[in-house]
Amino acid sequence: MLVEGLELAVNFGLSILFVHQFGLVGIAFATVIASVLDKLVLMLWLKYSEGISPTNYWPWKWPFGVFGGNRAVLPASESIMPLENCSETAVFND
Repeated sequence: MLVEGLELAVNFGLSILFVHQFGLVGIAFATVIASVLDKLVLMLWLKYSEGISPTNYWPWKWPFGVFGGNRAVLPASESIMPLENCSETAVFND
């Protein structure tokens, strides 16, 4: 409950701070920052109070393998349905 209160306070404070300069995007950015902070605090709490290391529940090799490895990564749409199976082509005009 304490961690959620911290997230609420950070979210509210950053939202007030960012709304004047960035508008609605600033509020969204503040929410993302508060959420990431919440998850980091929970990870630290699990490690130091319960002895559960983040490597027990987070696949650390996955993000580094995708961004730093030598494997080819397809876009999500290409991996779900290859483009050659599409019967129609979408055209977007600006």
